[in-house]
Amino acid sequence: MQVTLEEVVSSANYFPLKFEGANLEFVPMSRESFYASSFTMPSRIITDSDDAIAVPFAHVVAALKDRLASAQDVSFIFQVAHCGSTLLSKALDWPGDSLGIREPYILRQFASSPSPQNDAQRASYSSALRTILYLLSRRLVESERVVIKANVPVNYILAEVLEARADLSGVFLRNGFEDYILAALKAPERQQWAQFVVREMASKISQMSAFQSIDFKSLDAAQSAAVLWLSQIHSATRFEKLKLISSTDFFDNPKVVLKSVAENLAITHDETRISEVLQSDLFNRHAKITDRDYSEHDRESDFKRLLNVHSNQLEEVRQWCASSHLRIDEYV
Repeated sequence: MQVTLEEVVSSANYFPLKFEGANLEFVPMSRESFYASSFTMPSRIITDSDDAIAVPFAHVVAALKDRLASAQDVSFIFQVAHCGSTLLSKALDWPGDSLGIREPYILRQFASSPSPQNDAQRASYSSALRTILYLLSRRLVESERVVIKANVPVNYILAEVLEARADLSGVFLRNGFEDYILAALKAPERQQWAQFVVREMASKISQMSAFQSIDFKSLDAAQSAAVLWLSQIHSATRFEKLKLISSTDFFDNPKVVLKSVAENLAITHDETRISEVLQSDLFNRHAKITDRDYSEHDRESDFKRLLNVHSNQLEEVRQWCASSHLRIDEYV
């Protein structure tokens, strides 16, 4: 595929997928492929073709240096995982008004990279982040505001993101402690994910005073999930501009929550649009496994089953939090 650097950095049809060494890899996307992609990570993104374009990131930074101040408005759904954020993102993906980008891997890569240690590194770090956010905020259609559903590591650089884009609109979706632990224990791959992420982000989590004495390498899956839940909510509650949304409220009152979140994210909306979403199959399908039926009744049944299976682990992790001086009650 023969395209110029200017075409790649100017058009939202070239999506910044991932860093590969010193290069930034772009892939071709359309509105249909964005909507079909429950996640925009390399293993799960659905692109318009297999043709990828690798560009030295330094060239991208240089090309956009004088354009960063004119970046288009962007909105964020920050979230703790296992809380209905994919469903929320899809429910707010409205052709003509908003375009959802779910969990851009490039932003996850950046969030999990080492923190800058000196002024030169801080300047480079800030420039790189502003460049990434510029690329992600580009619009396929001028009227469609980009709504980025961020992934978990991004919660540990919220200060940097908000500093880089002080104009962004954002909400933070969270569930309760019990729901989160049970969801994390639901399957072996989720348990492994919790342990992997807490170790990956240990250097940033340990900067929070409550977690400085935690031995992250020794945590089991339930303990890892507890640390993730507590540290993410602790991070989010520091920022008044991020409206906290309860996943319980979302599942119980989707119409009210969708309207509220649309207002917070500056998405053009009306009652008709929200009613159409609620009457579609979206709320009766699994948000990530789209060919699987999954209703609110199924969600409640899952919770009861998991509570029965993992009740002992749930009590044990509560006791571990208490012995580690981690205050669950501050965030329940």
